Amino acid sequence: MKKITTVFLTLALVAMTAVPAFADSHMNHGSNHGEMSHGTMEKQGAASMHDGMKTMEDNLHMMQMDVDQMKAPEARKAAMASMDTHMADMHHGMMTVEEHASQSGNKDMQKAMKQMNKDMMTTMKGMGMMKKNPDAAIPMMTEGIEKMQKTLTHMKSMM
Repeated sequence: MKKITTVFLTLALVAMTAVPAFADSHMNHGSNHGEMSHGTMEKQGAASMHDGMKTMEDNLHMMQMDVDQMKAPEARKAAMASMDTHMADMHHGMMTVEEHASQSGNKDMQKAMKQMNKDMMTTMKGMGMMKKNPDAAIPMMTEGIEKMQKTLTHMKSMM
């Protein structure tokens, strides 16, 4: 069972990083000024550290609402689909912040993003066990989201 969970988490992490990178590589970043981009990002190619932080903040809030909805068994399937969408948007915000932290050489922000990624894995692990053990999955997802919110608050204090 541990091997299956490990494989699932590894595949989920690879998918979360590969799909947005593949999609991003096919976007036209220069000639479509003013067009709205995916999720809560404001304009293509113009995402700032603040945009990434706002995206993360908004999606953490939505993810917590999704987890709250999962407490009702009849709402779990729809809430999981919603959670998946918010996770993808959250990842876009995280990528933006990581990129800016790396480009600026901000070691404290890079360290905080490593913690954010670790907390994201806790949340994803909870999502992976949702079908088999919702009673354990919901608290695990809540814990991961709460840790991400704490890390985000710390990151905002660094700005």
